[in-house]
Amino acid sequence: MAVKSMGLLTRQDGEFAVAEMLFHMPMDTLFADICLFRSSANKWTYMRVPVLHSGDHALDTQQLCFWVTGSVVPVGRWLCWIDYYRGILFCDLFAKPNPTVSYLRLPLDEFPKTNNRSRTCSWMYRCVSAVDDGNVVKFVDFARSDDIGYGALRPGAGFTITCHTLMLDGVDKWDKDWTVTSDELWSANPPELLPREAPTFPQVNIDRPHVVHFLLTEFGYVMKKMWVVAIDMSTGKVESCSQYLNGRDDIGTDREKLTDWRSICPMPFLPCEFTRYLHRFPR
Repeated sequence: MAVKSMGLLTRQDGEFAVAEMLFHMPMDTLFADICLFRSSANKWTYMRVPVLHSGDHALDTQQLCFWVTGSVVPVGRWLCWIDYYRGILFCDLFAKPNPTVSYLRLPLDEFPKTNNRSRTCSWMYRCVSAVDDGNVVKFVDFARSDDIGYGALRPGAGFTITCHTLMLDGVDKWDKDWTVTSDELWSANPPELLPREAPTFPQVNIDRPHVVHFLLTEFGYVMKKMWVVAIDMSTGKVESCSQYLNGRDDIGTDREKLTDWRSICPMPFLPCEFTRYLHRFPR
């Protein structure tokens, strides 16, 4: 099983499910191969179900042929597999008699025609988050003007951050919330509150969805400095800025290994509420 294509979904009654999803496409029909563990059944099962999608069938089929899972996110009663270049696969793991899978495109200006991902790192600059008890989906898209995948901004380069909202009421329509540019953010916040770096790994605050948290990295050194910054996107103001890693200042301290590892391998934070369910199970 592949960890990156595996996700965890919990329900309020304490039941949980772990699932991996891969794809099989004979002819022009796409199927999802699901390997599923439900705590109520206490066993692994395997099934193949068709992927439902609407809109331009040819475009959707083409995009799904190039699918690469970037993250797996629980959204209400669904577990969602996300390709940040293309869209979201909503999977109802507890549907009877078998799980159902449906595809929805992300609100992108254009979709790639190939599976070449060598120039960009969309998994670092985009996020899908569930808010309002899983009834609303937020999509944050960070776009650099210098077309660099990962690294310091080129001199004179900037960025644009856009957020869309999807109400899970059967309409399946994305609405744009706001768009903010680097010039607007930098003019509203001094460098000590907002370092002039490229924000990565956006994470929407589930209790206050207009606030987005980012990880900012200072490039140029092997041991990097990093900050966690919370920005109120409705005003463009920074709410908080906390230094997360101290770069070379961490050498010789108990944080040296963490700083070294995070400097080599950029990774997001992992929001998870699963631990609150663990008390239900005997040790």
